Amino acid sequence: MIPVEVVIRRIGTGSYLKRNPEVQDGTVFDELIVEFFYKDDDLDDPFIVIIPGRRWLLYDAHKPINDLDFIKVIQPKFTWEEAEYIEQQAKLIFSILENAWRELGITIWDLKIEFGRHNNEIILADVIDADSFRIKDKNGRQLDKQAYRDGADMEEVKDIYKIVSELTNQWK
Repeated sequence: MIPVEVVIRRIGTGSYLKRNPEVQDGTVFDELIVEFFYKDDDLDDPFIVIIPGRRWLLYDAHKPINDLDFIKVIQPKFTWEEAEYIEQQAKLIFSILENAWRELGITIWDLKIEFGRHNNEIILADVIDADSFRIKDKNGRQLDKQAYRDGADMEEVKDIYKIVSELTNQWK
């Protein structure tokens, strides 16, 4: 596994709004936004700014990016060309899911996935489930782990996961 979370966004929400306070919650992006976060619990999974061919700058994922306010500089975990490939694949994966959800009357807001290496190739190396995305039904009900984050009781969380399971079974 490459220690990077890749987040693809169609709609502005979550930590994106903290880094970009000028964006309103629920803003729909015409073009998908792909972001990279370094998996490091001690640093609270910081946002990565890639300096092509040289280094990665890590920033607090919950604050606006200030060029001089980086947390740490690290060596890249993949090349600039691999970053472009990961971004391309992430957009493709998101688009496939976006179309599949749309057919069921569901809007996908964002998706978190991870990549790894196998035989020197970069591949999707993550399970995609209700913990991987934010989705809402046509009535605006959120059908993902956000209910858990917001303190819903476990019965409600279980009901949401059951709905998602029933919906994804329709893809078979």
